[in-house]
Amino acid sequence: AVAPVIMQVNQSSESPQAGEQIAITAFIENATSVDLMVTKSEYASHFQAIEMFDDGMHEDGLSGDGVYGAFVPYMDLEDEVKYYIRAQNADAMMLDPQRAEYEFHEYVLEQTVSTTQINIDQKDLDVSPNPFNDQISIQFKNEKQQGEKILQLYSSLGHLIKTEVIDVVGEKSTVDLTALNAGIYFLKVEGFKVAKIVKD
Repeated sequence: AVAPVIMQVNQSSESPQAGEQIAITAFIENATSVDLMVTKSEYASHFQAIEMFDDGMHEDGLSGDGVYGAFVPYMDLEDEVKYYIRAQNADAMMLDPQRAEYEFHEYVLEQTVSTTQINIDQKDLDVSPNPFNDQISIQFKNEKQQGEKILQLYSSLGHLIKTEVIDVVGEKSTVDLTALNAGIYFLKVEGFKVAKIVKD
């Protein structure tokens, strides 16, 4: 019996974001059918079989080149995706990883923020100092905007790294960012545009 061979398993993004469609591809020989087995169950069960194609339409390169591809159906924030590949022919079956459903490939869909809107409305919101060392202060200049707001902090790559509820009534609210490394971050306060901040 000649078993299928599975090589070069690839995920279209190493840091998948919520709403992003992820393609899984692999180079496969001696197979008559290939399936992407995928689940978002926290118990690594209920794997769904999605047929993989070598047709040039599933981010698999050229049609007939031996690279098979399929799209993962899960795109919601914090989905914990687990998958493996199953290739079969009339003689045998091969899995990658070979000990699937005990071992598998996996990733978590993360939050991201658009960095296309970097300008903040300075008429309503003040963030200082910027650049900062350990803390920033946030003040709403419009009294109608004061109160509890959700603050989210993103890395320069758009990954969510901190969520906090702040309450600003008149005076500035101080946010401790001592744990951050030096670099560029994006600050999103509920109801306002994204602000670019820099830690020295």
